[in-house]
This record gives sequence, structure tokens and C-alpha cells, in this order.
Amino acid sequence: MHPFQRFLQDQSHSVAGIRNGCILLVATGILLALGAQLSVYRDTPQSPLRALYQLHLQLKHLQGDPEMSRDPVDPDLFQDQDQQKKWTDVLEQGEEVLTEDVKEAPGVSFGLGLHMLRMGRVGEALELLDRENQLHPDPFVRRVLLLTVLESENPAFVERWFSHPDYETEARGSFRFDLGRRRGDWGMMLRNFWLMEAQRIRLDALLMTLIAGLVWSAMLLGLYSGPNRRTLLCLAPLAFILGWISTWPTIFSGIWLDTRFNLSEGDTFLVGLAYFLVSVGLREEVLKLLLYTPFLIWTLRNWRDGEALILGALVGLGFAIEENLGYFDPVSSGVMVSRFISANILHFTLTGATALALTRAVRDPGKWGMDSVQTLGMAIGLHAIYNTLLTHPIPGLGDMSYFHGTALVGCCYLFFRESVTLFPVRNRTLTLSAVFCWGFCLLFSFELIHASAHFPFWMALSVTGGSAIASVLSGYVFLHLLREPLGP
Repeated sequence: MHPFQRFLQDQSHSVAGIRNGCILLVATGILLALGAQLSVYRDTPQSPLRALYQLHLQLKHLQGDPEMSRDPVDPDLFQDQDQQKKWTDVLEQGEEVLTEDVKEAPGVSFGLGLHMLRMGRVGEALELLDRENQLHPDPFVRRVLLLTVLESENPAFVERWFSHPDYETEARGSFRFDLGRRRGDWGMMLRNFWLMEAQRIRLDALLMTLIAGLVWSAMLLGLYSGPNRRTLLCLAPLAFILGWISTWPTIFSGIWLDTRFNLSEGDTFLVGLAYFLVSVGLREEVLKLLLYTPFLIWTLRNWRDGEALILGALVGLGFAIEENLGYFDPVSSGVMVSRFISANILHFTLTGATALALTRAVRDPGKWGMDSVQTLGMAIGLHAIYNTLLTHPIPGLGDMSYFHGTALVGCCYLFFRESVTLFPVRNRTLTLSAVFCWGFCLLFSFELIHASAHFPFWMALSVTGGSAIASVLSGYVFLHLLREPLGP
């Protein structure tokens, strides 16, 4: 064995070695983030359009707009509090606080348009947003204008702005897909679906989601200790791709269910729980399981329960990775670190458990049929509880989103109650605990570097670090259930 491989092996079997590796990765990430701050980020005077739009949402929230009641609001939108006061005055009072010499400055027409939007004068708001784009072309302004058109649901506005030469290209893909969804036009949705999917893929997002996917894939394949390791390695990419594909019917089935039966997540905990049970949890778990079924040809033979568990988990992981792309925002931070622990664990554990249950039920319906139904029911229920805790306050307790990890404990239980019997503990070259911890720190470093290219370093570190700290409990539960012996 190469000396470096021997060194990594020794470090991975030691708590101190894993800790030192994490410190090294995080320290390297912080140094590179500082370098990105110095070489890429520039705090130069510019139109604070995104901060201004967030301030607009904050003011709507303070007015009690139910559409924005659960949106996160950053209290430190502007570094300069005087600047924040100036823009707040523009949003609240409009042109009254402006002098003639600044009306064509960057961001002013945008701010006035948002003021008109809050006043309910949508037509005037659109004209002002268009004026901002004519004076200072910006794709963010164009997206806000098209979003305003969609939310107005005014056919005249849609006809004008979606065919406008300056916005026609921007409107293709996600905006026209959303328009088709609102109109019930399945043809429009299908024509724009693939472009919408392509628009979601950014190189930086794809890099970070694939890093997360590779770390979890290495852990799942490292967990397997059966005789068919080489075949499983060949099937793993196919499982990942099928999981990615399973998100497509999930989107369309969700639109059909919500439209056909007028389903909505509502504003209360119980209504939200019912929605996530009947719509989100049910269709996602069933469709992921459906995309696993091609592997039944392999897993039904020779009692290959271990392969069923791992291949199902990889299908769930593929679903999670594709879904993560939709949550990535180039001007936000901490999303990938948070979802590395939360959404990825949720999907691969539940799909792995249900895939194994289905395999056993098909092989021996009399013995395993009821167990398969119970496992699928628990998976749907845990999925619904996870989503509801994240999005709805509990009556009498308020926002309990920080406790969504309790649902992940149940997810891990479903998975590990099978894995501990199927895969006895063995001596690995790299321990799974080390792969998990080092992979998490590597992803944290990448996201911190990315955030430092867009924000002041202290803000990037605060947000990314906050997401990492919030994931500690779920990560600890996962490591505990691995039951992997480590030296001091």
C-alpha cells in the first residue's frame, strides 16, 4: 500500500485523525474563501437590486401578506443602514422622497416599481420595471417583471410582456412552464419543460451537488459487504440516473393532483400535514420506488437483499441531487451544506428501505406483503412530517423547523435496522465515518468559497457556518447509527 494511502487509512480509523482532517479541510476552505474575497468580491457601489427586492418582500411580510408570511427575511440587507433607510423610504413613499437628478440612477425605477406594486397599481409597476431595464439592462429586473406579470394573472399583461422582444427570450423555459401550469395548458408545459430543466443547471450548483452525491455514493457502496461488489458498482450510475429521472414524473403528477383535486398546503399545521401526506410524500415515494423496479430483475435472484437496499438508496440519492439543483441560489449560501445532511439522508434512506421491502414482497408476497405496505406507509408519513415541520408552525409552539431532524431519525431507523443485519461491521480501508465527516467539511469549504465571491467574508461565514451548525444533530444521529468502531 502507498504510504499516503496507509496514512489516510490510519487517520480514518481514529477519532483524532478524523477531527484533524476536518480541521484541515475547514481551515483550507477559510483561507481560500479569504482569497476569493480579495480576488473576486468587490464591494463597489452598484444598484442593490436583490437587497431592494428582499426589502420589498420584508415590507409585504410586515403588512401581513399571507403569501410572504413564511419567507425568510435577512435583517441585514444593506451594509450601510442609511442606504437601507433611503430605499425603505422609496418603497414606502415613492417619488415623494426623490429629487429630479436621481430619478434615472440605477435601481430607482426598480424601487418605484416595487412601490407601485405594493400599492396595487400593477400596470404602472410594470412600466417602471421596464424603464429600469431600458436604462440599466439587468436579467434580475426582467425576471422580476415576468414574475409580476405571472402573479397578476392579467391576460393583457401576459400578452404584452411575454411577447415583448426584450422579454421573449427570458420568458421561455421556467416562466412559460409556470404560465402553462396556471392555465392548465399541458402542451405549453411540455414544450418548455426541458428548457426549464436546463436553465436550472448552473456549473457551480452542479459541482456542489455532485460532490455531495459522490460522498454519499462512496458511503453507500462502502457499506455494502456482499459478493457482487463489481456488479453493484456497474449498476450504481444507472440507479443514480433513474433517481434523477424520477423527479420528472413527480413534477407533472404534482401539478395534476393539485389541480384535479384542488390541493394546497394551506397555512395551518394539520392542513399542511394532510397535503404533504396525500400529495408530496405519496407521489415522491411511489415514483422513486417505481423507477427502482427495473432492478428487480437482478435483486430478486439469490436473496440479494443487500443489493436491493443499496440500489434503492442510490435511486433516492439521484432524486435528491436533482432536487437540490432547484434549491440552489447563486446569491445565497448554506443551502448545499444543509441539504447534504437533510434532504439527501431523507431520500436515500426512505427509498432504500421501501425498495428492499418491495423486493421481499415480490419474492414472497405471503410473508412480506404486509411489511412492505407498512414500510411504504412509514416512509410517506416521515416524509410528510419532515416537510410540515420545515414549513408550518405547530399550534401552541410556533416555528419548530429546527426540529425537522427528528423525522430524519425515523428515516435512519428504517434504513439501518436492515443494514446492520445485512452488512456486518468489517475492517474498511477508509471508515464511513471519515468519508462522511471529511465529505461534509469539503462541501462546506466549497460553499464558503463560493459565497465569499458574492458577499463580505463575515456574512458568507455566518450564513454557511450557521447552516452547518444546524445540521450537527442530524449528522450525529447518522454517525451513531453507523455503529462503526473507532480508535481514540
